[in-house]
Amino acid sequence: MISSVSIFPYLIYGYPYEDHSKHQRHTCQELKREAARRGETMSDLVEAALRLFLREPSSNVELPPLPVLESGGSRVDIANRQSLYDVMD
Repeated sequence: MISSVSIFPYLIYGYPYEDHSKHQRHTCQELKREAARRGETMSDLVEAALRLFLREPSSNVELPPLPVLESGGSRVDIANRQSLYDVMD
């Protein structure tokens, strides 16, 4: 019988707790290296990342124009289902 204590890490993380710790250590090591490279503290980097993640998306982002395709014209009036079936046959 599997005890609820031994299965608990799988319920939380989906993988053993030891794997979670390994991923967490790796992330912290990367964070530490990046903080050193930038000359900032780890807390500063975490705060900046959270602010970027939590900020409201800009609603007035200018998007590139949609492409214009030359399809050779339409073969079917999409409002007429029977003409579509005729072309598909």
